[in-house]
Amino acid sequence: MPEARKILEISGTYYISLPRNWVKFHKLKKGDTVFISITDEGSLEITPKEKREEEKVRIIQIPLDDYVDRRIIAAYLGGYDIIEAVTLGKVTDSQRKKVEETIKKLIGLVIVEETPNKIILQSFSKSIGEVWSLIKRMNDIAKSMYVDAIIALMNSDSEVAESVIRRDDNVDRLYFFLVRIIRANLMSLRRMLKEYKISPLELLDYRLLSRAIENIADYGESMARNVLSILNQGYIISKDLCEQLYKIVRNLKNAQDKVLSAYKSRNLVEAVEVVKDLHKINKKLMDMRKVIEDYNIKELVEIVDCIENILRIIEDMGDLVF
Repeated sequence: MPEARKILEISGTYYISLPRNWVKFHKLKKGDTVFISITDEGSLEITPKEKREEEKVRIIQIPLDDYVDRRIIAAYLGGYDIIEAVTLGKVTDSQRKKVEETIKKLIGLVIVEETPNKIILQSFSKSIGEVWSLIKRMNDIAKSMYVDAIIALMNSDSEVAESVIRRDDNVDRLYFFLVRIIRANLMSLRRMLKEYKISPLELLDYRLLSRAIENIADYGESMARNVLSILNQGYIISKDLCEQLYKIVRNLKNAQDKVLSAYKSRNLVEAVEVVKDLHKINKKLMDMRKVIEDYNIKELVEIVDCIENILRIIEDMGDLVF
């Protein structure tokens, strides 16, 4: 229940006392600083200094050893701003190379200082406002991967298949960056809720969405590798079968776009319609199974398996819409 308190006036300045329990809970004392802000609704919000975690620079020190790549990624995903990789001896060329190769996978992380026994890394971007644009970018790359894998099969184009494989690295980098942003901003929930109107539940959904899209990209990469194997072995796939597969992945791409749109607009009806479309796509894919298996080419069967898995992931994405 809200507690009523009277406003006091002393020498033309207005005062109100703070609740004793609130002061004790936040371990405040005379002379400590609190921050006062006016909300959009016109209310006053009083925040203890220690709660303003968004202003703190988070620093972690890690060993510069054989596992430094994994340690850097863990610290990056943990939302640390500065990562100090330290060794008891001198930094070797191989250690420096491992650090440099690792940061290529991580957006916004750079080497800012190096001493004989230390490499210091810093991340310069972690705005929660970037999350949705990152998800959309991941989505665009991932859907292009499985479509282009089938185009590579249709046109016997190994260069396109190889470009699909390279795109998976871009999706991974975006995924790592997105997870870092989410985890870093969970440290300052009050600011996140106030400035960006994003709830912790929405952040969890974003994490699930991004993970689903990252998995789709992995299946797209697998499809491209199987296409390369088919082309390298000289197998011939009929034009009619390739065109049927292409039509299926195009429909799948449209479904993926629709489900992301349904999530953004919280349109449950649209999400249900996407699921119906996916069931139709799956039926066509099942009807093609016998023809595909008659080719007796395991890579071709694995391509179809990947398409089925992508279909299921898109359906799972639809379950996040409410």
